[in-house]
Amino acid sequence: MNKDENKNMNRQNTQEEQEFFLQVQKQGEFKIQPCESVVGFNDKDRYEMLKLTKEQKMQVNELLQHVPMAAAAGAMAGAYTVSFPKGLPHTLLSLKQGGVGSQIIENGRIVGSASFHQMLGQTAVLGAFTAISVITGQFFLAQITKELHMINKKIDDILKFLYGEKKAELLSEVSFVKYACENYGHIMAHEQHRIATICSIQGAKKVAIKDVEFYMNDLYEKVNTHEKMNFQDLCNLIDRKIKHIRENLDLSLQLCLISSLMEVYYSENYEEEYINYVENDIKSYIKSSNKKMLESYGNLKGRLANCKVSGKEQQRVTEYMQEIEGAADSVDKNYQTLCDRLSDILHTTAKATEYYLTSNGNVYYKKSLPY
Repeated sequence: MNKDENKNMNRQNTQEEQEFFLQVQKQGEFKIQPCESVVGFNDKDRYEMLKLTKEQKMQVNELLQHVPMAAAAGAMAGAYTVSFPKGLPHTLLSLKQGGVGSQIIENGRIVGSASFHQMLGQTAVLGAFTAISVITGQFFLAQITKELHMINKKIDDILKFLYGEKKAELLSEVSFVKYACENYGHIMAHEQHRIATICSIQGAKKVAIKDVEFYMNDLYEKVNTHEKMNFQDLCNLIDRKIKHIRENLDLSLQLCLISSLMEVYYSENYEEEYINYVENDIKSYIKSSNKKMLESYGNLKGRLANCKVSGKEQQRVTEYMQEIEGAADSVDKNYQTLCDRLSDILHTTAKATEYYLTSNGNVYYKKSLPY
């Protein structure tokens, strides 16, 4: 074969690859193109560099090597934008349903056959997008965990306020959830490990719900006890019991919230109806719990107000009243903020998203959430 024939064949292959890649983009409803201008990735408020493993970086580089625009130019551009109008999970689902094989499918019909090189190209797309989806999930789980101040505590600090028969059980589930959050990317790469982890996450959620009910009832019983209490008894109740119950209750509620979110990300179930169910279920549960907590705080204030105290003790009564009011105010405020965060992250999977891929294999996420 002479040089002219080689050139013609290469030109034909490049054209076929471009047509095939456009077909894959259409099927997956995404768009990838070189950046026309320099992007300020150093702007931490707008861009987040996602942490990739060596293998994930290789998958991103593999994708860029199959982008026809790069091949046509003879070299890769400095960076590419990849946009997903309906969210990355939607693209992954569409590509997986279309299958990776020798057939090109459009609107459910076979319209052509792909060469081996093109098959590798579609495999590269799936591999890179799957890697990006996993590291994005790791990023969001890390962000919401930062907001959960009780879950975020060190185990030694948690041990200081845990008490009663639920102590070992709750500590065990919190430790597991922290482990599963921090190792999300590694676990997702192994199917059997992922499935086992999902089962454990569901178990952690069940424990969290049981413990919320336990501590909620414990708070109610302690506040509404029929035992006669003088002012010192009430002081001891607030200092030694109520504060610890509240911390255990907060920890259990936050365990319920994070395990619900983790179940979505580990199962990769982003169906709209399911997402809405998870969101509404958590919000409803937290609303009910907050109502019970506020009722208990109200009753506790009533007992303090009706307690006979000396003039010297009145200042302490005022301080306790302010402390209880502050705790009550934080109930709605804190959990409304957490519910808003949860809602944002759950629905991000169905929102238009944009990433930047650089020639050295780095991936930057264009932020749309206020983190």
